[in-house]
Amino acid sequence: EKESVAKSLDVAGEADVEEIEVTGQDLITYIKDGDSRANMYSSAKITRKDAGEGLVIQIVTPDNITQVTTEMYANAMLTAGIEDATVEVAAPEAVTGHSALVGIYKAYEVNGEELDPERTDVANDEVTVATELADRGVEDAKVSELLTEIKKQIAEQNPATREEVEKIVEDQLTKLQIELSPEDRKLLTDLMDRIRKLDIDFSKWSSQLDD
Repeated sequence: EKESVAKSLDVAGEADVEEIEVTGQDLITYIKDGDSRANMYSSAKITRKDAGEGLVIQIVTPDNITQVTTEMYANAMLTAGIEDATVEVAAPEAVTGHSALVGIYKAYEVNGEELDPERTDVANDEVTVATELADRGVEDAKVSELLTEIKKQIAEQNPATREEVEKIVEDQLTKLQIELSPEDRKLLTDLMDRIRKLDIDFSKWSSQLDD
């Protein structure tokens, strides 16, 4: 399995690729309620780029990454604090794609960057919410557009309370004509309230994703 992933990611084709093993302990480092015994099958290769070049995500085994889309990865990585990189994701068998995030975080930090564990935990939460909404029948592209638009409004309006976040969520659901159950609205509002508290500068996001 390891060999097939390495081949998918063209590891042999590049001389200075450093291979990093991800353990259950890493899962706990980046995700608060992570299960250290969880099996992780999805892998990723991250290539740093110059500042301002943006974030590019490629799923090189699309048939094997069944839930997380490139846009979901991109959104989560920016929430986690990862910028200016090309990230390729692969898996040897059909998996959701969630665990690739842990490998991406670890590889990014090996390069000398430091990620805030609160941000990586929220980013994981974001992918979970995104895939759950997609499972409920909302189109993948609509889910990512919804998350991005809500974040932009949080940046512009700078809400001070959960109630204000809830109004932003409701407004964007109406604008994009997305119907969600009360439970899913709460799930989304909880996530966006956590994102609000991170105090991230979302104004840079469009430049990271537009390239």
